[in-house]
Amino acid sequence: MIVGGAQDLFTEQLVAEDLNLFVPPVALTDGPVDVKIRYRHAAAPARVHWLGDGRIHVRFAEPQRAVAPGQSCVVYRDGWVLAGGRIAPQEAFPA
Repeated sequence: MIVGGAQDLFTEQLVAEDLNLFVPPVALTDGPVDVKIRYRHAAAPARVHWLGDGRIHVRFAEPQRAVAPGQSCVVYRDGWVLAGGRIAPQEAFPA
């Protein structure tokens, strides 16, 4: 068993897959957004890059704690939902 420190729970990025889009993909990448990574998570400022094939790459302005595969990822702008999907395993991250 490998035990890490609290700082190991933080990450600056994620990939979300199986997206439900409520706007065209270009609207996701058109400026800053807010992203929630679970139901009770406060939305965090981020930028989104459309990867195609129903996936996005999210880069947070500040590292987020306990991002886990399978959790929800919901993208907002000005209180409106733009997209929602499932956080992918880390090996799905772009190089």
